[in-house]
Amino acid sequence: MCYCVQAGNVAAAEAASQSAAAAASGAELATLSLLRVVDLVEALWEHMPQVLGDVGALADHLADEGAGELRGRLGNANLAALLAGAVYRSVHPPAAAAGRKGRSRTARDAAAAAAAGGVDAQAQQEVTVALAQKLPALLTQFQAEPGVAAPLLAIPSFMRLEQFLLSKQEEGYRALLQQADGLLQRHSHLPLVNESAAVLVHASKHGPAALQEIGG
Repeated sequence: MCYCVQAGNVAAAEAASQSAAAAASGAELATLSLLRVVDLVEALWEHMPQVLGDVGALADHLADEGAGELRGRLGNANLAALLAGAVYRSVHPPAAAAGRKGRSRTARDAAAAAAAGGVDAQAQQEVTVALAQKLPALLTQFQAEPGVAAPLLAIPSFMRLEQFLLSKQEEGYRALLQQADGLLQRHSHLPLVNESAAVLVHASKHGPAALQEIGG
């Protein structure tokens, strides 16, 4: 336990140091790509599914300002990418994972996911409910940090947008799209611009019909 805490403190200090150096030089943060993070999450999932599968807890940890100061800008950006990777892995489980020990999904669930293009509908619904309020709040918190906001904006395309309506979270849906539109207008950071535009396009195509005026 002490070793884990010490290692975490060293990692946080190193991330803070790298963040400070990047800020001083004006350089863009060298964050992990989402593709690399997805591969990392997949490699670790079998060993720590309760941690990586609890996207609500990961979001809460990212929102913790005290822990965020220790992580620094780079640490926050990488944690945001980890959250996005965990969401992707939750919603797109490999078929072979259904039979692994400790998973509640059955082979029938895996078959249904495969039929739906590899999307686990139950997990997608759970992820959307968990992040319906937290994701817009995180985007508000990190709206001045494009390196953090960009991976967060990759998440809505993995969510079940109609769940906002079913869960009576219309305000969360509105806040999410307003943040995406605002970030698109205010930033020139290319990954952030691309992700913001992708959220708006995805909402216009796959958002609930009753809320299309919000996304339009």
